[in-house]
Amino acid sequence: MTGEGTAALNDDVLLTVRNLHQTYEAKGARGERNRFQAVSGISFDVRRGETFGLVGESGCGKSTAVRTILQAPPPTDGTVHFDGIDVVAASGAERTALRRRLQMVFQDPFSSLNPRWRVERLVAEPLAVHDVGDRASRSERVSELLELVGLDAAVHGRRRPHELSGGQCQRVAIARAMALDPDLLFCDEAVSALDVSVQAQILNLFAELKESLSVTYVFISHDLSVVEHVSDRVGVMYLGKLCETGPATQVYENPAHPYTAALLSALPVADPRLRHGRRRVRPEGEMPSPLRPPSGCRFRTRCPRAQEICAEVEPEPRVFGDDHTAACHFPLRDPIDVAGQVAVTMSSRP
Repeated sequence: MTGEGTAALNDDVLLTVRNLHQTYEAKGARGERNRFQAVSGISFDVRRGETFGLVGESGCGKSTAVRTILQAPPPTDGTVHFDGIDVVAASGAERTALRRRLQMVFQDPFSSLNPRWRVERLVAEPLAVHDVGDRASRSERVSELLELVGLDAAVHGRRRPHELSGGQCQRVAIARAMALDPDLLFCDEAVSALDVSVQAQILNLFAELKESLSVTYVFISHDLSVVEHVSDRVGVMYLGKLCETGPATQVYENPAHPYTAALLSALPVADPRLRHGRRRVRPEGEMPSPLRPPSGCRFRTRCPRAQEICAEVEPEPRVFGDDHTAACHFPLRDPIDVAGQVAVTMSSRP
Protein backbone atom coordinates (compact mmCIF):
# COMPACT_ATOMS: atom_id res chain seq x y z
CA MET A 1 0.00 0.00 0.00
CA THR A 2 1.16 3.46 -0.74
CA GLY A 3 0.09 7.06 -0.51
CA GLU A 4 1.64 7.68 -3.90
CA GLY A 5 -1.44 6.35 -5.69
CA THR A 6 0.58 3.67 -7.43
CA ALA A 7 -1.95 0.90 -6.98
CA ALA A 8 -3.34 -0.55 -10.18
CA LEU A 9 -6.53 1.48 -10.11
CA ASN A 10 -9.27 1.33 -12.71
CA ASP A 11 -12.86 2.37 -13.08
CA ASP A 12 -14.13 -0.94 -11.68
CA VAL A 13 -16.14 0.45 -8.76
CA LEU A 14 -16.66 -2.10 -5.99
CA LEU A 15 -18.56 0.06 -3.46
CA THR A 16 -20.89 2.97 -4.25
CA VAL A 17 -22.32 5.13 -1.46
CA ARG A 18 -24.85 7.82 -2.33
CA ASN A 19 -26.50 10.42 -0.07
CA LEU A 20 -25.96 8.30 3.05
CA HIS A 21 -27.68 9.51 6.22
CA GLN A 22 -27.68 8.12 9.75
CA THR A 23 -29.91 9.78 12.34
CA TYR A 24 -29.97 8.95 16.05
CA GLU A 25 -32.12 10.00 18.97
CA ALA A 26 -30.46 11.44 22.08
CA LYS A 27 -32.11 12.07 25.43
CA GLY A 28 -31.61 15.61 26.72
CA ALA A 29 -30.93 16.77 30.30
CA ARG A 30 -34.66 17.40 30.86
CA GLY A 31 -35.74 14.12 29.32
CA GLU A 32 -36.57 15.56 25.90
CA ARG A 33 -35.83 13.60 22.75
CA ASN A 34 -33.35 15.16 20.36
CA ARG A 35 -32.56 13.89 16.89
CA PHE A 36 -29.18 14.42 15.30
CA GLN A 37 -27.53 13.30 12.10
CA ALA A 38 -24.25 11.51 12.71
CA VAL A 39 -23.85 11.12 8.94
CA SER A 40 -25.40 13.73 6.67
CA GLY A 41 -25.65 12.86 3.00
CA ILE A 42 -22.16 11.62 2.14
CA SER A 43 -21.34 10.07 -1.26
CA PHE A 44 -18.20 8.32 -2.47
CA ASP A 45 -16.95 5.36 -4.50
CA VAL A 46 -14.35 2.72 -3.69
CA ARG A 47 -12.63 1.10 -6.65
CA ARG A 48 -11.62 -2.53 -6.71
CA GLY A 49 -8.02 -2.99 -5.56
CA GLU A 50 -7.51 0.42 -3.95
CA THR A 51 -7.27 1.71 -0.40
CA PHE A 52 -9.73 4.51 0.37
CA GLY A 53 -8.85 6.46 3.51
CA LEU A 54 -11.54 8.17 5.58
CA VAL A 55 -10.12 10.76 7.94
CA GLY A 56 -11.36 13.44 10.33
CA GLU A 57 -11.54 14.52 13.95
CA SER A 58 -13.02 12.22 16.59
CA GLY A 59 -16.81 12.50 16.44
CA CYS A 60 -16.97 13.50 12.77
CA GLY A 61 -18.98 10.39 11.85
CA LYS A 62 -16.43 8.30 9.95
CA SER A 63 -16.90 5.14 12.05
CA THR A 64 -20.67 5.59 12.01
CA ALA A 65 -20.55 5.86 8.22
CA VAL A 66 -18.78 2.51 7.94
CA ARG A 67 -21.16 0.79 10.34
CA THR A 68 -24.07 2.21 8.38
CA ILE A 69 -22.62 0.85 5.14
CA LEU A 70 -22.47 -2.55 6.85
CA GLN A 71 -26.13 -2.13 7.93
CA ALA A 72 -25.33 -2.00 11.62
CA PRO A 73 -27.71 -0.17 11.83
CA PRO A 74 -29.22 0.39 8.36
CA PRO A 75 -29.11 3.96 7.03
CA THR A 76 -31.89 6.43 7.69
CA ASP A 77 -31.68 7.41 4.03
CA GLY A 78 -29.43 6.84 1.04
CA THR A 79 -28.17 3.88 -0.96
CA VAL A 80 -25.25 1.47 -0.74
CA HIS A 81 -24.30 -0.74 -3.68
CA PHE A 82 -21.60 -3.38 -3.38
CA ASP A 83 -20.46 -5.00 -6.63
CA GLY A 84 -23.80 -4.05 -8.19
CA ILE A 85 -25.90 -5.38 -5.27
CA ASP A 86 -28.25 -3.03 -3.41
CA VAL A 87 -27.12 -3.68 0.17
CA VAL A 88 -29.95 -1.69 1.80
CA ALA A 89 -32.71 -3.53 -0.09
CA ALA A 90 -31.05 -6.96 0.12
CA SER A 91 -32.98 -9.84 1.67
CA GLY A 92 -31.78 -11.73 4.73
CA ALA A 93 -30.21 -14.49 2.65
CA GLU A 94 -28.51 -11.97 0.39
CA ARG A 95 -27.08 -10.09 3.36
CA THR A 96 -25.73 -13.33 4.82
CA ALA A 97 -23.92 -13.96 1.54
CA LEU A 98 -22.66 -10.38 1.49
CA ARG A 99 -21.16 -10.71 4.98
CA ARG A 100 -18.71 -13.22 3.59
CA ARG A 101 -17.41 -10.54 1.22
CA LEU A 102 -17.49 -7.60 3.64
CA GLN A 103 -15.44 -7.84 6.82
CA MET A 104 -14.20 -5.43 9.48
CA VAL A 105 -11.17 -5.02 11.74
CA PHE A 106 -12.00 -3.02 14.86
CA GLN A 107 -9.97 -0.50 16.83
CA ASP A 108 -9.46 -2.41 20.09
CA PRO A 109 -8.26 -5.96 19.40
CA PHE A 110 -8.89 -7.11 22.97
CA SER A 111 -12.53 -5.97 22.98
CA SER A 112 -13.21 -7.52 19.57
CA LEU A 113 -12.11 -11.02 20.66
CA ASN A 114 -13.96 -13.32 23.08
CA PRO A 115 -11.60 -13.53 26.10
CA ARG A 116 -12.69 -17.11 26.90
CA TRP A 117 -11.96 -18.57 23.49
CA ARG A 118 -8.62 -19.83 22.26
CA VAL A 119 -7.11 -18.26 19.15
CA GLU A 120 -7.83 -21.28 16.95
CA ARG A 121 -11.54 -21.10 17.80
CA LEU A 122 -11.65 -17.32 17.31
CA VAL A 123 -10.21 -17.60 13.81
CA ALA A 124 -12.39 -20.60 12.93
CA GLU A 125 -15.63 -18.90 14.04
CA PRO A 126 -16.51 -17.29 10.66
CA LEU A 127 -15.94 -20.63 8.92
CA ALA A 128 -18.28 -22.37 11.35
CA VAL A 129 -20.95 -19.66 11.17
CA HIS A 130 -21.04 -19.85 7.36
CA ASP A 131 -20.70 -23.66 7.37
CA VAL A 132 -17.48 -23.70 5.38
CA GLY A 133 -15.76 -27.11 5.28
CA ASP A 134 -15.53 -29.72 8.01
CA ARG A 135 -13.56 -29.66 11.25
CA ALA A 136 -10.34 -30.95 9.68
CA SER A 137 -10.39 -28.46 6.80
CA ARG A 138 -11.22 -25.60 9.17
CA SER A 139 -8.29 -26.51 11.39
CA GLU A 140 -6.01 -26.52 8.36
CA ARG A 141 -7.41 -23.18 7.22
CA VAL A 142 -6.83 -21.66 10.68
CA SER A 143 -3.19 -22.71 10.59
CA GLU A 144 -2.81 -21.13 7.13
CA LEU A 145 -4.40 -17.88 8.30
CA LEU A 146 -2.23 -17.61 11.41
CA GLU A 147 0.89 -18.19 9.35
CA LEU A 148 -0.38 -15.59 6.88
CA VAL A 149 -0.51 -12.90 9.57
CA GLY A 150 2.86 -13.85 11.05
CA LEU A 151 1.82 -16.05 13.98
CA ASP A 152 3.01 -19.57 14.71
CA ALA A 153 -0.13 -21.72 14.78
CA ALA A 154 1.51 -24.33 17.04
CA VAL A 155 2.50 -21.67 19.58
CA HIS A 156 -0.36 -19.15 19.45
CA GLY A 157 -3.31 -21.33 18.43
CA ARG A 158 -3.97 -22.60 21.95
CA ARG A 159 -3.57 -19.24 23.65
CA ARG A 160 -6.32 -16.89 24.77
CA PRO A 161 -6.36 -13.12 24.07
CA HIS A 162 -4.99 -12.16 27.50
CA GLU A 163 -1.89 -14.24 26.76
CA LEU A 164 -1.09 -12.17 23.67
CA SER A 165 0.32 -8.70 23.11
CA GLY A 166 -1.76 -5.96 21.49
CA GLY A 167 -0.07 -6.48 18.13
CA GLN A 168 -0.59 -10.25 18.29
CA CYS A 169 -4.27 -9.76 19.16
CA GLN A 170 -4.72 -7.47 16.17
CA ARG A 171 -3.05 -10.08 13.95
CA VAL A 172 -5.58 -12.62 15.23
CA ALA A 173 -8.42 -10.18 14.45
CA ILE A 174 -7.04 -9.71 10.92
CA ALA A 175 -6.74 -13.48 10.44
CA ARG A 176 -10.36 -13.89 11.50
CA ALA A 177 -11.48 -11.12 9.13
CA MET A 178 -9.62 -12.79 6.25
CA ALA A 179 -10.98 -16.27 6.96
CA LEU A 180 -13.74 -16.01 4.35
CA ASP A 181 -11.58 -14.34 1.67
CA PRO A 182 -13.46 -11.01 1.72
CA ASP A 183 -13.39 -8.62 -1.23
CA LEU A 184 -13.59 -5.49 0.95
CA LEU A 185 -12.06 -5.01 4.39
CA PHE A 186 -13.04 -2.08 6.62
CA CYS A 187 -10.28 -1.08 9.07
CA ASP A 188 -11.73 1.11 11.80
CA GLU A 189 -8.79 2.78 13.60
CA ALA A 190 -7.08 -0.61 13.30
CA VAL A 191 -3.67 0.61 14.52
CA SER A 192 -4.54 3.51 16.84
CA ALA A 193 -4.46 1.35 20.01
CA LEU A 194 -0.99 -0.02 19.23
CA ASP A 195 2.54 1.19 19.91
CA VAL A 196 4.20 3.06 17.04
CA SER A 197 6.60 0.22 16.22
CA VAL A 198 3.74 -2.28 16.23
CA GLN A 199 1.67 0.07 14.07
CA ALA A 200 4.33 -0.12 11.37
CA GLN A 201 4.28 -3.92 11.49
CA ILE A 202 0.50 -4.08 11.14
CA LEU A 203 0.48 -1.54 8.30
CA ASN A 204 3.12 -3.60 6.49
CA LEU A 205 0.94 -6.67 7.05
CA PHE A 206 -2.03 -4.90 5.44
CA ALA A 207 0.20 -4.03 2.49
CA GLU A 208 1.33 -7.62 2.10
CA LEU A 209 -2.24 -8.93 2.23
CA LYS A 210 -3.32 -6.38 -0.37
CA GLU A 211 -0.52 -7.46 -2.67
CA SER A 212 -1.01 -11.21 -2.24
CA LEU A 213 -4.79 -11.46 -1.91
CA SER A 214 -6.00 -8.42 -3.92
CA VAL A 215 -8.01 -7.04 -1.01
CA THR A 216 -9.75 -3.65 -1.22
CA TYR A 217 -9.60 -1.49 1.92
CA VAL A 218 -11.58 1.30 3.49
CA PHE A 219 -9.18 2.63 6.13
CA ILE A 220 -10.63 4.85 8.87
CA SER A 221 -8.32 6.90 11.08
CA HIS A 222 -7.89 10.26 12.79
CA ASP A 223 -4.13 9.97 12.20
CA LEU A 224 -3.45 11.76 8.92
CA SER A 225 0.10 10.43 8.64
CA VAL A 226 -1.17 6.84 8.76
CA VAL A 227 -3.86 7.54 6.18
CA GLU A 228 -1.35 9.24 3.90
CA HIS A 229 0.95 6.23 4.11
CA VAL A 230 -1.65 3.59 3.28
CA SER A 231 -4.20 5.29 1.02
CA ASP A 232 -4.56 5.71 -2.72
CA ARG A 233 -7.48 8.12 -2.29
CA VAL A 234 -8.68 10.07 0.74
CA GLY A 235 -12.01 11.42 1.97
CA VAL A 236 -12.02 14.13 4.68
CA MET A 237 -15.06 14.28 6.98
CA TYR A 238 -16.27 17.07 9.24
CA LEU A 239 -19.39 16.93 11.41
CA GLY A 240 -21.08 14.24 9.32
CA LYS A 241 -20.18 15.72 5.92
CA LEU A 242 -17.54 14.92 3.35
CA CYS A 243 -15.71 18.16 2.64
CA GLU A 244 -12.93 16.94 0.33
CA THR A 245 -12.02 13.78 -1.59
CA GLY A 246 -9.20 13.01 -3.97
CA PRO A 247 -5.93 11.19 -4.61
CA ALA A 248 -3.83 11.10 -1.45
CA THR A 249 -0.89 12.98 -2.94
CA GLN A 250 -3.10 15.80 -4.24
CA VAL A 251 -5.08 16.19 -1.03
CA TYR A 252 -1.99 16.19 1.18
CA GLU A 253 0.29 18.30 -1.00
CA ASN A 254 -2.25 20.81 -2.29
CA PRO A 255 -5.50 20.77 -0.25
CA ALA A 256 -8.44 22.81 -1.49
CA HIS A 257 -10.63 22.89 1.64
CA PRO A 258 -9.58 25.01 4.65
CA TYR A 259 -10.49 22.18 7.03
CA THR A 260 -8.16 19.77 5.27
CA ALA A 261 -5.40 22.36 5.46
CA ALA A 262 -6.15 22.85 9.17
CA LEU A 263 -5.77 19.12 9.81
CA LEU A 264 -2.49 19.07 7.92
CA SER A 265 -1.30 22.16 9.80
CA ALA A 266 -1.72 20.26 13.07
CA LEU A 267 0.63 17.48 11.97
CA PRO A 268 4.03 17.65 13.69
CA VAL A 269 6.98 18.20 11.34
CA ALA A 270 10.31 16.75 12.44
CA ASP A 271 12.38 18.92 10.11
CA PRO A 272 11.80 22.67 10.80
CA ARG A 273 12.92 23.52 7.25
CA LEU A 274 9.87 21.72 5.86
CA ARG A 275 7.42 23.86 7.82
CA HIS A 276 8.00 26.96 5.70
CA GLY A 277 6.55 25.42 2.54
CA ARG A 278 3.31 24.34 4.19
CA ARG A 279 0.26 26.58 4.08
CA ARG A 280 -1.02 26.85 7.63
CA VAL A 281 -4.70 27.28 8.52
CA ARG A 282 -5.70 27.65 12.14
CA PRO A 283 -9.35 26.78 12.92
CA GLU A 284 -11.16 28.90 15.47
CA GLY A 285 -13.07 27.62 18.50
CA GLU A 286 -14.44 24.12 19.14
CA MET A 287 -16.38 21.70 16.97
CA PRO A 288 -20.14 22.51 17.19
CA SER A 289 -22.59 20.04 18.66
CA PRO A 290 -24.05 17.56 16.13
CA LEU A 291 -27.42 18.25 17.77
CA ARG A 292 -27.30 21.80 16.40
CA PRO A 293 -24.97 21.90 13.40
CA PRO A 294 -24.31 25.29 11.82
CA SER A 295 -26.37 26.33 8.81
CA GLY A 296 -24.79 26.40 5.37
CA CYS A 297 -21.21 25.21 5.58
CA ARG A 298 -20.70 23.30 8.81
CA PHE A 299 -17.08 24.40 9.11
CA ARG A 300 -17.92 28.12 8.85
CA THR A 301 -17.97 28.73 12.63
CA ARG A 302 -14.30 27.75 12.78
CA CYS A 303 -13.13 28.80 9.32
CA PRO A 304 -10.91 31.91 9.03
CA ARG A 305 -12.13 32.41 5.41
CA ALA A 306 -15.88 32.30 6.13
CA GLN A 307 -18.20 35.04 4.82
CA GLU A 308 -21.93 35.68 4.96
CA ILE A 309 -22.77 33.30 2.13
CA CYS A 310 -21.22 30.42 4.09
CA ALA A 311 -24.04 30.67 6.64
CA GLU A 312 -26.77 30.93 4.00
CA VAL A 313 -25.85 28.39 1.31
CA GLU A 314 -24.41 24.92 1.71
CA PRO A 315 -21.45 24.63 -0.69
CA GLU A 316 -21.59 22.11 -3.52
CA PRO A 317 -18.57 19.94 -4.41
CA ARG A 318 -16.36 21.48 -7.10
CA VAL A 319 -13.57 19.94 -9.14
CA PHE A 320 -9.95 20.83 -8.33
CA GLY A 321 -8.14 18.17 -10.31
CA ASP A 322 -8.36 14.65 -11.61
CA ASP A 323 -10.79 12.87 -9.25
CA HIS A 324 -10.30 15.69 -6.69
CA THR A 325 -13.33 17.57 -5.33
CA ALA A 326 -14.03 19.87 -2.38
CA ALA A 327 -17.15 21.61 -1.07
CA CYS A 328 -16.18 25.19 -0.19
CA HIS A 329 -17.30 28.70 -1.20
CA PHE A 330 -13.81 30.11 -0.61
CA PRO A 331 -11.34 27.31 -1.32
CA LEU A 332 -7.59 27.65 -0.97
CA ARG A 333 -7.12 27.43 -4.74
CA ASP A 334 -9.17 27.86 -7.88
CA PRO A 335 -11.41 25.02 -9.07
CA ILE A 336 -11.53 23.90 -12.69
CA ASP A 337 -14.47 23.29 -14.98
CA VAL A 338 -15.11 20.04 -16.82
CA ALA A 339 -13.08 21.26 -19.78
CA GLY A 340 -10.02 21.67 -17.56
CA GLN A 341 -10.08 25.47 -17.54
CA VAL A 342 -9.91 27.57 -14.38
CA ALA A 343 -13.47 28.21 -13.21
CA VAL A 344 -14.89 31.38 -11.75
CA THR A 345 -14.38 31.25 -8.01
CA MET A 346 -14.97 33.30 -4.87
CA SER A 347 -11.61 32.23 -3.40
CA SER A 348 -9.94 35.61 -4.00
CA ARG A 349 -10.40 36.56 -0.38
CA PRO A 350 -6.93 36.84 1.23
